[in-house]
Amino acid sequence: MSEHQTTPPSLLSNVIKISDTSLMDLEEQNGWNAGDNVIGLMPQYGLQTPPATPQYTTNAADSTSGTRVHALQVISNAFETALVDHEAHEWELEDPDLMPTIDDWMLVYTARHASTVRFGYDRPNCLNSFFQQPPMFRLIICAVSALSIPLPDEIQFSYYNRCRKAVVRAIHEKPTYQTVQSLMMLFQFAEARGQPDISRSLFQTALSLIKSLRLDIDPDLSPWLAHLNLTERQKEDRRRAFWCSYSVMVTEEAVSNETFANSETLSSVNIKPPATIHDPYLVFEGNIMVKPECELLRLIGQIRRGYSRIPKTLNDLLPTGPPPKSTDLNRIISEIPTPYLLVPADSPSNITRQDHLHFLHQLSQMPANEVPSCLSVNFLIYSTTSVLYRSQLYLSACQSCHPMFLSTLQHHSILQAIQKSFDAALQTAQMYYFLRKVNAGAYPQWNPTEDVFFDLSADSSIYMVFEATTVLWFLYCRMKPVWWASISAAGGGGSCGSDGGGGGRERPQWSSLRIWIVEMVDLVKRVSVDMGSAEGTCEPLLFCMQAMLAEMDQMQLSGGGAGGAGGAGGGNSGRGRGEEEDQDEGGLVLGMKLMALGSKVPTMYGIKEPRAFLGLLGLDVSGGIRWRGCVEQGWKMFWKLFS
Repeated sequence: MSEHQTTPPSLLSNVIKISDTSLMDLEEQNGWNAGDNVIGLMPQYGLQTPPATPQYTTNAADSTSGTRVHALQVISNAFETALVDHEAHEWELEDPDLMPTIDDWMLVYTARHASTVRFGYDRPNCLNSFFQQPPMFRLIICAVSALSIPLPDEIQFSYYNRCRKAVVRAIHEKPTYQTVQSLMMLFQFAEARGQPDISRSLFQTALSLIKSLRLDIDPDLSPWLAHLNLTERQKEDRRRAFWCSYSVMVTEEAVSNETFANSETLSSVNIKPPATIHDPYLVFEGNIMVKPECELLRLIGQIRRGYSRIPKTLNDLLPTGPPPKSTDLNRIISEIPTPYLLVPADSPSNITRQDHLHFLHQLSQMPANEVPSCLSVNFLIYSTTSVLYRSQLYLSACQSCHPMFLSTLQHHSILQAIQKSFDAALQTAQMYYFLRKVNAGAYPQWNPTEDVFFDLSADSSIYMVFEATTVLWFLYCRMKPVWWASISAAGGGGSCGSDGGGGGRERPQWSSLRIWIVEMVDLVKRVSVDMGSAEGTCEPLLFCMQAMLAEMDQMQLSGGGAGGAGGAGGGNSGRGRGEEEDQDEGGLVLGMKLMALGSKVPTMYGIKEPRAFLGLLGLDVSGGIRWRGCVEQGWKMFWKLFS
């Protein structure tokens, strides 16, 4: 028996443990959202309340879905339900860790609006039949709910570890789409705590089940499901099980070198996007931006894998036109409805206040649940452009790629790569700064408490700001000054003003640029705090961005230019998290520490390449700070050889 659970004398003791305040709140608010076909709580022997779990009070009743039922009526149903109705064929002692409790239900109910699960699941139905849900599904919902509120780490990890125990038990059971949902939420929990590698094997299992259960084919196109007579609500629940898994898969491909067995055959071609479902009240909200968001992430993953092939000569890298994948990017952008594209009116690199007001008007015209996906798609367009042109951008730091040595076509291609990367980085930085100001109430016409509060720390935000910071650092500290003159002559560069770099070098005012970068660094810092004490995803990104900002500050003070790509500095006086010393070349190599979740003693069992859309691609930040990765050393040697 678990050390945090003991068997109380009866179910009545658990009912009494619900605070009078909680019950009165539910009664005064006309009960809770129950949905159709309300099922009473199933009485069970051995139900108990973990001492570490606090009592929960309820907020206003859910007005979005379900039928209103008095909480006391739901509890009384538990006493009226005969045990024989739920009798198992084989009598065996249930593991107390896998049993549901009233407090578990109250936790899920309290966090029903704060869940971090992407695309969601049928929450009203889950609450109605909570005590009949499979232990694995029920416990991971509790873990995610505890993470969303958030509750103390020991409570979160208690549910997490109990869920992993349920996974072991469910190995020999027949899988369903709920099994896929459970495994994906388990992986998302570990990812939210900064340690996605902990549950990566479960993630791979979920992808395999998608193919075996044929969840990648829309229920409306699945005649083998006809005998089940699924309702539109049940079809949408299956559909969202796919989208949750697929979005996580393409994100993993975009930020890591992991390959998955079914990734090449798994696609969204035969599945409809999430739809709006009423039964009779709102149960699911539709989102047409999910598909382009996933396509952009998948494209980033394809570009990332393309960089694993190191060119043999400089001619292999010298551009003679747009990158091949630019056609795919343009196709995806062309398929996005115009009202969802946030495009500045004048210069792509200079977003004015008039643009801000126009963006707010655009966002106010779309459903509130689509606003986060709309913002994510626009930021992903910037990041995809940046990743696409990164290697061509780096050519501007090579002495052998001086404009006088290049053909007209090569010069134009490198110049275009600089301009597109520059615009993408500035748009990312300015948009994040703008959204931070909106959240702070700088625009009275948009009230985040009444409309939509922009969640700037969701999903892939940390990877987007890292990509933008890397490009700005390169332009400021590594690119040859002669290219700034070329940008100015071509009418490129930012229109935020010039800080007098000389030689025709055009760049944003340092005071504005630094504010934007600091905001992006603070974003990663906030996400790192939200992930908890476990070192992992954010630490190497944060340390690298801080080092880049410090080098840019130093460049501003000295007023000098950078010379060449891949130059390694001397030692570094500071050590950040997730770094290891390189005994051969000196300096630090940034890596992601793999830590065990939920253990009483922090345990590290390895270091891997940090997660990002793209690392430093062979360059060093001042002080010899390098990026750990299987292709980083190859790119480093390439730049040394041809710069």
